[in-house]
Amino acid sequence: MSKRKEIPDVMSQLQGLSAATPPPADVPSLPIPRTVPVREQALPRPSKNRTPKSRLVGRATYDIGSELKQVIERESIDLGVPASQLAKYLLLYAWDFYVKGEIPAPSLERSTSPKFRNNIEFED
Repeated sequence: MSKRKEIPDVMSQLQGLSAATPPPADVPSLPIPRTVPVREQALPRPSKNRTPKSRLVGRATYDIGSELKQVIERESIDLGVPASQLAKYLLLYAWDFYVKGEIPAPSLERSTSPKFRNNIEFED
């Protein structure tokens, strides 16, 4: 037996019969279809939050390591600026020094990747 609440026989009440009158035994009881309220019906899901293409033009992803990322984040909080702007500032500043020859060229090692000839060797 189902654990649903007993549903009153509305039709018999409307016809003037008592609600205590059981339905005839020869009529099989059919399951009552459950209607889903409109607010619970499946609504089309909005697409994932995607960054507009106009904001992707200047975006780049670099592997800088968690330590450097944390240092940049902490310094950006101290300065009150976005971390991405601080990283851009530091890259531009370092690039100027690199172009002028004030920063030595990186030491390279052969790469096993088919995409790149070399990797930069970082001291740990």
